[in-house]
Amino acid sequence: MSWAGRTVRSCTRIGIVGLAVVLAVGPTSPVAAAAAGWSVVPSPNVGPAAADDYLSGVSCISATWCMASGYYVNAQLGYTAFFEHGDGRNWSVAQSPRSGTPSSDVLVNDVSCTSALFCMSVGTSRDGGLAEQWDGTRWSVAPVPIGDDVLYSVSCVSAETCVAVGYRSAKGENARSLIELWDGTKWSVMASPNPGPASEYASASGPAHDLLQSVSCPSLRSCVAVGSYITPTGRGDTLAEQWDGTTWSIMPSPDKPSISTGLDAVSCTTPQFCMAVGNFQAVGYDTLAESWDGGHWSIVASPDGGPTGFDDELFGVSCPSATSCAAVGNDGVNPAAASGKTLIESWDGSGWSVVTSPNDGFSGLSAVSCLPLGPCAAVGAHSNGRNGGTLVEASQQQ
Repeated sequence: MSWAGRTVRSCTRIGIVGLAVVLAVGPTSPVAAAAAGWSVVPSPNVGPAAADDYLSGVSCISATWCMASGYYVNAQLGYTAFFEHGDGRNWSVAQSPRSGTPSSDVLVNDVSCTSALFCMSVGTSRDGGLAEQWDGTRWSVAPVPIGDDVLYSVSCVSAETCVAVGYRSAKGENARSLIELWDGTKWSVMASPNPGPASEYASASGPAHDLLQSVSCPSLRSCVAVGSYITPTGRGDTLAEQWDGTTWSIMPSPDKPSISTGLDAVSCTTPQFCMAVGNFQAVGYDTLAESWDGGHWSIVASPDGGPTGFDDELFGVSCPSATSCAAVGNDGVNPAAASGKTLIESWDGSGWSVVTSPNDGFSGLSAVSCLPLGPCAAVGAHSNGRNGGTLVEASQQQ
């Protein structure tokens, strides 16, 4: 698989990752804005062209402690990972073991923290999958099994138990689901099912079969992973898999009557409740939300914010409880015109509604982390044609 293919969060859909490619070069200019409880929090940029800095994941353990993962376009036009720490009022750059060297061409896609002394991040590099560990002071590489792999998401129950998901694909072969387990010392590959066909199907963006985009583990013996797979007819369908402490198994999940349906993020509060979000392709891309009640998945109506024919997508979700979730993404996206704005939606236990969120030109959000009865932090990137870079938005209460 080509390196260019790894920059796309989903092989079958246009993702928020594309925002990082079209950001204009220029100095950072934090947006002084607040709307309906959400406000922009100034966040630093570290790359040589500030507008090419992008935050991809965030994990908060308290109202005064969050960690965000990201990457920027370096001077060699490759990608370098970086991390930022938030204390409830300010964000600052946290040391990264691969920062600033041409050989550190990496994308960090997600981060999960269990305390101020432990976080795990995952992503991909030219060498395959990537994992890095935070010990309260610095980040260090946590080697993963070698392969032509991409890790999209990680969920940690403790410093001794993390699960990461993505896909594995040797050059010229179709992609298969990839699940790895951290035992406190090392990563190992877990057996995972694949509903996609065994023979290669070449989509418009290359081979793409079984892709796991997100994972959430509410307990040591319960995890749910979601994504998408390509059917023999070339249609993209949702994919959900469940860990019961012993094995991974397929969870039947519904699909929209469209060209392609996929799930990009999942958040589980207990084994009996999960919320997953993503998008489906109609005229453009529209938002998708599905809920798990402990027995089956069902589609939940979710609004779109953009005009018909433009892209409305949800890339991140966080549920402190079964009656409180926040989902983030972007709406009204026209990739040709580099236009679009942030999209934030709120779940109250019975339905989703759009929440007003601030923007500065072309803006998008990729991930969100919410605390029970407390604030949420969402991250992404923005550009107003003159400057841009990292974007952090915070709510006072979910």
